[in-house]
Amino acid sequence: MIGSLVARHQVKQAFSQLNQKNLEGFLSGWHAQAVFQYPGQLSVSGTFTGRDAIQCWFAGFFERFPRIQFQLKHVCVENLFDLAGNNNVIAYWDVALTNREGRAVENTGTNLIKIRGRKVVEVQDFFFYPERLALGWNEAAPATRVPVAP
Repeated sequence: MIGSLVARHQVKQAFSQLNQKNLEGFLSGWHAQAVFQYPGQLSVSGTFTGRDAIQCWFAGFFERFPRIQFQLKHVCVENLFDLAGNNNVIAYWDVALTNREGRAVENTGTNLIKIRGRKVVEVQDFFFYPERLALGWNEAAPATRVPVAP
């Protein structure tokens, strides 16, 4: 149980750092070769490898959104008895953002988080309302394909 408490605390601290826009504090728990995946087909979507690339992505996120407020709702830990700092975690959250243009956007999402040796090695974001991502980033939404009958 101690291992799960440590992992849960680590995730809660990370979301607190995001809300404070404390990039250094947020990334302190990430491995140097960590991987971050952001969904969608926007200019900011993709897979970012290495703490430097991830730092650049989140610096852009902080710049794009002057107001960021995550509300962490649940943290689920796979291995309750982990003592080595190796675990898989799911964080479930709501987020309220306001972009530079003053547009407010809310979303709900989850992160799949892999922790190895007490360091985050991989994070993958999922959003319940992916269509809202383009609004927040002030980008045109990707065209949706309409199936054509044969």
